[in-house]
Amino acid sequence: MTIKEWEEASKLLDFAFQPIIYVNNQEIYGVEALLRNHEKAGFKSIQEVFDKAYDDNILYTLDLFLRKKALLRFSEINFFKDIKFFYNLDNRVLEMPNFSMGNTEKIIEKFGMNKNSFIFEISEKHNFKNISSINNLLTVYKERGYNIAIDDFGSGYSNLQKLFHIEVDILKIDRFFINEIDKSSKKKVFLASIVNLVHSLGGKVVAEGVETLEEYLICRKIGCDLVQGFFVEKPLLNLSKIQKNYNVALESDEKYDTFKLAEREIIEKYTLIHQTLSINNSIDLVLKMLKDNKKIDVIPIVDSKNKPIGIIKESSIKEYLLTPFGKEILKRKQISDIMNNAIAFDINTTINKLIEIFSFDDNIEEIIITEYSQYFGVVTKDSLIKMLNEKNMY
Repeated sequence: MTIKEWEEASKLLDFAFQPIIYVNNQEIYGVEALLRNHEKAGFKSIQEVFDKAYDDNILYTLDLFLRKKALLRFSEINFFKDIKFFYNLDNRVLEMPNFSMGNTEKIIEKFGMNKNSFIFEISEKHNFKNISSINNLLTVYKERGYNIAIDDFGSGYSNLQKLFHIEVDILKIDRFFINEIDKSSKKKVFLASIVNLVHSLGGKVVAEGVETLEEYLICRKIGCDLVQGFFVEKPLLNLSKIQKNYNVALESDEKYDTFKLAEREIIEKYTLIHQTLSINNSIDLVLKMLKDNKKIDVIPIVDSKNKPIGIIKESSIKEYLLTPFGKEILKRKQISDIMNNAIAFDINTTINKLIEIFSFDDNIEEIIITEYSQYFGVVTKDSLIKMLNEKNMY
């Protein structure tokens, strides 16, 4: 296709948006931009759009155009600045001769968005010719404040390599493992293992393609953070229909809820209530908090809705303070520059699950506890021992 033909075809393309919600309180977390109207543009499938652009060597040009178009549509949502924007990244853009960094930043600045609201989704639709190249690219994106999600996890055979090499914020489980999971013990075991692994790495898990109440309840029980699928909402072209909350699962599993409440009391009793800081606070405030309270060794970082997004460790601050000019260098940084990923679990988890996470890695010193996705407190290894001792007394 000629450049002019591409210009005409791209004008016909549009985006629908599918909500992604928190599994516990059903509040919207974000939306995924999904390409539509490919038939009107003369393509047999969505995949053919990108394959043809790749063959014509203009994939990156098309991708930038679509990013702008998707963000323009996204901005039509009344509360778009309060939710996440998921955008599918075709990793083959790396092979385009005009590929360069910094263009996305220019685009989102026009919409007044924060970079941590923009989530790049990478998929296994195309094999990575060089895993180190895509890893370097995504590392740069993360350093610039963007979030990374792996899409369709479990749809291919190299996904575990991506999970190992790429520091992801969100893992989206392929529909295959969610379909009728309530009837498959093997799928439950698989999903539980992946959820534990991702949580131990400080990430969140999205169950994709949830279509029934039974699937939803199992995903909630196992510990998925987020869900997406027709059970919540189909992809929408009419963005006025996107809601802040989705009351899709008023029914509950009474046996499971009773079990959760039995251990919740113990977990709540020994969870430490550390003071938090906002991602927008200054480094000076971090230093003051550590100076004023010598017992603090970790500071949870939350967003404007009190949802944990990271932690600052006292040990990381000391690394700066013990070097020449370290304090001056530190003060020129933002909290996001020195923040570590936070491993977070809902307060209605189990003590055994907390033990599993600590046992994954000796370097894990604390787990953030949330309630309805908002910050509640911190569990340390010492407080976990107290929980276990009390549990064993009953």
